[in-house]
Amino acid sequence: MGRFISIIAASILGLTILGGAWLYSQPNQWQVQHQAQINAPALTVFTQLNSLKKLPQWSSWKAEFLPTLKSRYSGPDSGVGATEYWELDGNSGSTTIVTSRAYDYIEYRVVSSDGYFVATGYYELTETESGTQVNWVYKGDSGNNLLLKLYMAGALPEIDKGNRWSLDNLKQLLESAAN
Repeated sequence: MGRFISIIAASILGLTILGGAWLYSQPNQWQVQHQAQINAPALTVFTQLNSLKKLPQWSSWKAEFLPTLKSRYSGPDSGVGATEYWELDGNSGSTTIVTSRAYDYIEYRVVSSDGYFVATGYYELTETESGTQVNWVYKGDSGNNLLLKLYMAGALPEIDKGNRWSLDNLKQLLESAAN
């Protein structure tokens, strides 16, 4: 019986070491990126993206999908300094617009209240003959933090799915408003 327990313990230890080595070998940086062509002028798209208060109109980051989400806002209604403070399932943090160039670029920063999670995102807008091309990038760096790498391994598919849905929904919202 003692030998069996030793084999089980050695197996668990071996799997833990292999799992840790796999996590450690994963890239520190992560990124989710999506594009959409929206049949609306850059001014219209920019106005929607440049206000965190308008986020619930089109984003998956809203109470309909996240019933425990609580948000409050500070700073200007749009542009640099506009901030959303959020709480979700025992976690909290903020999203702040840090760069806003009229009609072509918006950058934001997401920080958990404990500083454990930090990410940046940006929207690049390019006016085209048929509307506006939107390039949305959301990225971060887990460093050598194995727990954050493990969390992001599970979270990235959901972030990807949510951002894809959000951009499709933004397109639908703005195109239906234009008609």
